[in-house]
Amino acid sequence: MSSESAAEQRDGPPAVLAGPAAAAPPTMAELQLLLDLPGDALAAFKQAELLTGSAQRRPTTRKLRQVFWDAADHRLGRAGLAIAMQTAGQRRTQLLRNIKEAPTGGRILRQQDSPLVGDALDLTRLALLPGSDPGLVTRLAAEMLVPVFAIDLTRTIWPVVWNETSLNVALDLGVIDSAAGRVEFCQVALAPTAGPPQGLYDFVQRLQRVVPVRLATHDPVQQGYRLVAGADWWPVNRAGIAALEPGMTVRQGILAIGRAASAAVRAEIHALEASADPERIHEARVAIRRLRSALSVFRDVLPVFSRQALARDLGALAGKLGHARELDVFLAETLEPLTRASGEESCLRGLRLTASVLRANAAETARQAVTAPDFMAISCRLAAWFDAGIWPEQAGTEAATLLEQPFATYARALLRKHHRKLLAEGGALQDPKPAELHALRIQAKRLRYTAEFVRSLFATRPAKRYVAALKSIQDILGTLNDAVVARALLPQLTKGDPIGGARAAGLVSGWTAAEVTSARQRFAETWEHFTDTKRFWK
Repeated sequence: MSSESAAEQRDGPPAVLAGPAAAAPPTMAELQLLLDLPGDALAAFKQAELLTGSAQRRPTTRKLRQVFWDAADHRLGRAGLAIAMQTAGQRRTQLLRNIKEAPTGGRILRQQDSPLVGDALDLTRLALLPGSDPGLVTRLAAEMLVPVFAIDLTRTIWPVVWNETSLNVALDLGVIDSAAGRVEFCQVALAPTAGPPQGLYDFVQRLQRVVPVRLATHDPVQQGYRLVAGADWWPVNRAGIAALEPGMTVRQGILAIGRAASAAVRAEIHALEASADPERIHEARVAIRRLRSALSVFRDVLPVFSRQALARDLGALAGKLGHARELDVFLAETLEPLTRASGEESCLRGLRLTASVLRANAAETARQAVTAPDFMAISCRLAAWFDAGIWPEQAGTEAATLLEQPFATYARALLRKHHRKLLAEGGALQDPKPAELHALRIQAKRLRYTAEFVRSLFATRPAKRYVAALKSIQDILGTLNDAVVARALLPQLTKGDPIGGARAAGLVSGWTAAEVTSARQRFAETWEHFTDTKRFWK
């Protein structure tokens, strides 16, 4: 969000930079949550008893104007840097920002601001920003800069005490103005000033029960650059894969992995809110599954109660998306190729219509699930744990020791364990039953996610080959599972048409049986290829 000068920060939330989370517990100066507030909920927010009853004094209001400058080719913005002149009354301040990171989790770095001397911006200070390129700064002269957009905002600040935590709650109402157009925004920023940092997240979780706030995906400066560029230069890592460093401890590695996976879940859920098309539902389920897999893979060092509670809630959310996904797969992967191959368009038309109607209803159920307050509560818990690094429970003696060990060593041990388990389960199969294949699929999925979580610690090519070989096994097992699901859907899809439905069900059963036979024949060769693939963690 936009921020005030150093002197003004004493009465408001700390000025911030979005940035990567460190592993140590956060300090007050490193935390801020930025929330999007729908315009039609503005009155409810201002009148909320939680806010007015917890405020220590009447709110204060100030007007700010910020003008952001860049070269004509937006080279600073493309590099994730921003520089502005801010006017607050008679005071002018230079603001420096790093704008690469999404502000969704709460862990931040302070913005660098200083009194403006004269009328010129001091570009040399850009080189002091974390993540900046000194070479870029040296190639940039003040005369190359032009104003690219302006932010005019009214900020109202309530000093609040919630339980043992003191907070500044700031409401920003503003307009971003540029040659490309205008965008209004309404956001709430919360920053703790004293007491336990966890109180920040507790307050927001209580607030979202009465006001439909959501964790923001962009702050106003990022929105300004999106407006002038017509593109998002710093998208969230929707693959959910963390960039790990060799020197990380187990705690640091898990926080990085959880942070990336949580960001991917938020991004996919945000996209699903706008459109419940098949791809959006699929990607949202994949993101949730990846995060649940992280909780499972690292279970020996994670607190039992919090891990189980979070996994259960994520599982319930994924379940509400599951039926729509099953119908999407049935329509696209079974019914569509069957219709093309068989030419039985009239026989299968009723089945397609019924599946489409059920899919539309299931998609709406999925959309409602992700827009419900329950997801905001989950998102806050994820932010407190992985973004802010506030461990939800004290680790046991054994887990505490493991958490401080080198993550690379721990990762090798995990990979060896899950690799051996998959080899043992796959090698023991002779004429596998569906339940045995399902168990093998789960183990293959667990190993693949483990490999993807930690692969950045190892050589790229061997890791890529290993994951590709593992994915081939998953694809075959997935085909077998899709056939089981397709047959399980038939009673629901055909009950309204006993005669035509029986014919259609027979066609589907025959088609899926052929797919199962083909997949079983390919499995042996694929399995052999995987077992021959070099393990990349040696």
